Amino acid sequence: MTIAHNLDFLREAGPRQVPWLQVAEALHELEANSNRAPDGRTWIAYAAETSKLTDNQLRRFTRALEFLREVEAKAPRVGEGLRVLPFSHIEVLGKIWQLDRAKSLELIDSAGTVRYTYLDLLGKYRDLRSKGTGHASPIAAGKHAAKQFIDACRRILLETKELTAGNRYPRGQRTILRPIVGLGYTNPDYIIRDLSTPSAPQLDAIDCYFISGASQSDALRRKIPQVAFESTFFTHFWCLMPPSALAGNFISACNNLKLANVGLVLIDVANGSCSTILEPDASATPMPDRRSQIFFSYGYKRLRSVQA
Repeated sequence: MTIAHNLDFLREAGPRQVPWLQVAEALHELEANSNRAPDGRTWIAYAAETSKLTDNQLRRFTRALEFLREVEAKAPRVGEGLRVLPFSHIEVLGKIWQLDRAKSLELIDSAGTVRYTYLDLLGKYRDLRSKGTGHASPIAAGKHAAKQFIDACRRILLETKELTAGNRYPRGQRTILRPIVGLGYTNPDYIIRDLSTPSAPQLDAIDCYFISGASQSDALRRKIPQVAFESTFFTHFWCLMPPSALAGNFISACNNLKLANVGLVLIDVANGSCSTILEPDASATPMPDRRSQIFFSYGYKRLRSVQA
């Protein structure tokens, strides 16, 4: 469906009591076409007002759709059985999925022969949550993997000097720093400080972006607006990510948005290597230029060296 058709569909969703899955799919298509609604709000907020459904209902629908698609991608036959279950059942099975994927698949697969009630599934979820499963949830595993990637980026950058050697900075005049808390409007993982001009030091940001899972393209689409905003506070804004087919999408987005001060480095953790595939324009300045607004009110007290 087109954007106009999806908007019309959502407008009628509340009064007509359209099935939740159709609402979630219409909302997903809108988010896939553009990051924001015509009035600048998130699509969730816009769709809530348009459909007379609540933000919370739409978020629950969206999470259930993501769960459904993830199951269909990993176990197509089981996924077919999941589609016919009531929303309340799918929602609880999604929570079980976060704790124990094998158990969730087992319950979905047996739902055709065993008539589980909502309370049956809720009880199984509570049992799993209270006992623990011995398996890290996908969310917890994702956070752990992201932290490992950030640490690996630091190690590889220090070893290879990919972003601190050459003609970008005078020899011996740069240092890599780590923010110990957020820096106001922006929150990079590391900062490169060029000390060759002490009165007005150049500051470059390093953002380590670990992407994994079935919805990588959606995650990258949500990342682009963040990069566009945060890059306005730094001379150069380096994004680091694992080798991915989505690297081309990232570069295309930067070109379309004219983010000339953004660079992209692919970090291969397995072999400890990195390669710059998008080089910032050396003469580019961020647009708009917000460099004067970055944390100078409290100096460098929130930064720590990572080269010691």
